[in-house]
Amino acid sequence: MRGFQGNNRFPVLPVISRVLREHYLLLALGLLLSILLSLCLLDGSPILPNLSLLVISPLLLLNILFACFFSVYVRQKSLREQRRLYDIVCRITENGSEAFFPTLVIQLGDFLGADYVHVGRFADPRGDILKTLAVCRDGQLEDPAEVEVAGAPCVKVFEGVCWSAGRGLRHRFPDSALVADLRAVSYMGHPLRDATGEVVGVIAAFGRRHLKHGRRAMVLMAFLAQQASAELERSRVQQAMERMAYYDPLTEMSNWRFFRERLVSTLAKSQQSSQPFGLIFLDVDRFKNVNQSFGHEAGDVLLRLFAERLASTLDDQAIISRKGGDRFFVLLPHLLAVADVRMVAQRLLAMLRDPFEVQGREVYLSISVGIVTCPADGATIATLLAHADAAMHRAKELGGGRIERYVPAMGVASSARLGMERALREALKKGEFLLHYQPQYQLKTERIVGDEGLLHDRLSSCLVGAESLIRWRHPERGLVLPMEFIPLAEEAGLIEEIGAWVLEAACCQLQSWRQWFGPDFKMSVNLSARQLYDPLLVDRITSTLTANGLRPEDLCLEITESCLMGSVQESQQQLQRLRSLGVDISIDDFGTGYSSLSYLRRFPVTALKIDRSFVQDIGGHADHQAIVKSIIALAEVLKLEVIAEGVETEQQLSCLYAAGCRTVQGYLLGRPMAAQDFATLLLNVHCDNQSDRYSLVG
Repeated sequence: MRGFQGNNRFPVLPVISRVLREHYLLLALGLLLSILLSLCLLDGSPILPNLSLLVISPLLLLNILFACFFSVYVRQKSLREQRRLYDIVCRITENGSEAFFPTLVIQLGDFLGADYVHVGRFADPRGDILKTLAVCRDGQLEDPAEVEVAGAPCVKVFEGVCWSAGRGLRHRFPDSALVADLRAVSYMGHPLRDATGEVVGVIAAFGRRHLKHGRRAMVLMAFLAQQASAELERSRVQQAMERMAYYDPLTEMSNWRFFRERLVSTLAKSQQSSQPFGLIFLDVDRFKNVNQSFGHEAGDVLLRLFAERLASTLDDQAIISRKGGDRFFVLLPHLLAVADVRMVAQRLLAMLRDPFEVQGREVYLSISVGIVTCPADGATIATLLAHADAAMHRAKELGGGRIERYVPAMGVASSARLGMERALREALKKGEFLLHYQPQYQLKTERIVGDEGLLHDRLSSCLVGAESLIRWRHPERGLVLPMEFIPLAEEAGLIEEIGAWVLEAACCQLQSWRQWFGPDFKMSVNLSARQLYDPLLVDRITSTLTANGLRPEDLCLEITESCLMGSVQESQQQLQRLRSLGVDISIDDFGTGYSSLSYLRRFPVTALKIDRSFVQDIGGHADHQAIVKSIIALAEVLKLEVIAEGVETEQQLSCLYAAGCRTVQGYLLGRPMAAQDFATLLLNVHCDNQSDRYSLVG
């Protein structure tokens, strides 16, 4: 029993000892008066002293006997009162925390003879609204509710004083709806305080008649208020501990521990009732770009906004949990069909059509969603979670912003992805990566005299650079192309380490080739979004160039449009640092991104690289030809170089040259090859001037 159990002497209830002291004082005064009366009679009767003694002695003896019997009676009455109070406190505290407040109002109402008793916490700083924890009306418990106490006696208690009224309550508080509803005439209330002494609640009793026990009732209420205050504080601490244990501090959603417990209980109910349920696993696409662009503090704000919108989109029966980072689980215990789960997932996609505002800027988000149902997609917790993860990753692999339901083939892909991630980490340790190089040529025309004496325009090319392309020499699969492992490396957080290795290896190779291809030969290196926003990127490039004896203009960094659009301001600042260093910057896969062309003038880039998808159909597709011409015209206005990739036919080459493109690369001119093959084959081509075999008749 909290603060009371085992204490049979009731030191915290001074009312008993106070009552005993009063009664014993009365007895002592009675005896003293009897003795004084006897003495007065003796002094006043000198003639009949013996007769006075005969009269006074029995009276004195009777008075003493009466005092003894009255003392025993008072003692027994006090003990009965003590036992009754003890029983009340025991009943209140022995039922545990859940029944503490309901038992308190019942016992207090019975002791006081009150018609209405409530205990609660003030819901607002002014004390106008009381959120009741327990209510007893006419001996019956009622559901807790919010009670308006404005103008009621509880307002006086809110000021921090114990207050009671034996009559005339309705006249004192004519505006109180609570007093009028109860038709109360008497009141007794005591404040509840927190650990700092601030008034946080009230325990109060109303009666249609005068409340019983008077001052003793007030002392009992003071004691119960002390116990109730301790229970409130204990409950507050327990709730805070539970919130720390079961809720995510950033989004204020349930955390993984709470979600897993609910998932276990939902699965158990599903197995007993044979009722299915749904599970959604979602991941915010490219959220790392947001952290790198705006900073982690702004990223946390964006996550909170996302969580609020997520919670407002789902109904109250859905259980949402933040798994960590930008990943969330949604448990749908009330949905029985796959179509219903998919409909909920579609609502989640639709909620992201509107942007979020972070630091005064609009940010659009997309999510990859994986859905599973139980028992169709798994009958255990581990299986359901693994299959939901596989479905989510499949949605991400397909570009994100979509919904995928689990199919058995995804399980195989998920296992393969985990194995690939482990192998990637081993590849970094064992040095299994290597670079291939694809040549880049500059086109020009030469006018020559043919066999019939006619003039011909011959299109010739000159080797001006190479693009470094990473390969993985897998011990079992052989040579693995970057499209198979680069996305996984980005997801696993390995791309920065791999990118640093590519930069070092490419610069080292360029230094060894400089004596063969001359000082104007350039090396192109691809940068990922995470590398671009790395604050140490400029220092790393500077140290790498210095260590290999290269100039900044010998290096060209290729960046995709999507990297730049993550944060225009941050991208602009980082690119300006790179340009101040002196390296060239090329936008790779230009034309396939979602950037506005008006942004292009803000970026200090030096070249645009036309995506191969436009080059492939340039000869037979008028739209692609128009797009290529527009890109080249835009580059001319902005004084940028244009590079076309994916050139595989002479027709494509001719169309590009006619459109104004002067730098190209592709299988027609040279496939990506190892460093030794590049040096052997292309050095011969360069020296023998054999690359001028592509001609145009003029």
